[in-house]
Amino acid sequence: MYTPLFIDIDGWQVLVIGGGAVGARKAAELAAGGAVITLLSPRCDEAAWRRVPHTWRREAFDPARPESLGGFRLVIAATDDKELNRQIARLAREQNLLCNAASAAGEGDVILPGVVKSGGITLAITSGGQTPFLTSRLKREMAPLLAEYDAETIERLGAVRRLIITRWTADAAMKKRLLHKLANISTAEFNALWDAKKGNCDEIIDRLQREQAGADPD
Repeated sequence: MYTPLFIDIDGWQVLVIGGGAVGARKAAELAAGGAVITLLSPRCDEAAWRRVPHTWRREAFDPARPESLGGFRLVIAATDDKELNRQIARLAREQNLLCNAASAAGEGDVILPGVVKSGGITLAITSGGQTPFLTSRLKREMAPLLAEYDAETIERLGAVRRLIITRWTADAAMKKRLLHKLANISTAEFNALWDAKKGNCDEIIDRLQREQAGADPD
């Protein structure tokens, strides 16, 4: 069973075994998060890897030399040999290394999910490697729902949330009610309120509190 986690991989040493398009796609996602990519493969799809910053070790992985996995925190087994990918995943596990096995998802302990990003919101979707076509469809369907949460709106909501938490530290019930109110206000209504109050978080919270109490907001 996989447990979803968001991990800061900035500076992680990542080994990608297999120079095809699948490995390049996974490497690109990890490099975007700050990982340092090493490609281990005698050949590579140069068109696919062209935009991925990496160091290329032009040799095949030898299962008899598991020490070649040393020094890495994450291994991507992305060869076109399913059995070899299984072996790589097993050897990585024996060395307590995280591994994603591209053609044998159940063999590795890491899945790179489908990701939808908008502003400060990141949504990760996976079927555990069972139905990647469904993951792709859900990504397309979810993207429009997140589009309204641009970076500025997320920053504004975060500022109000932090003040609510600070102001009502001793009143957990009121804090919970106001955070619930903030979570359920539409982005259009919230941004209109922000503009009306000129970004004054105290006045925005006072307005939310009056609305929550059922009083005339004005």
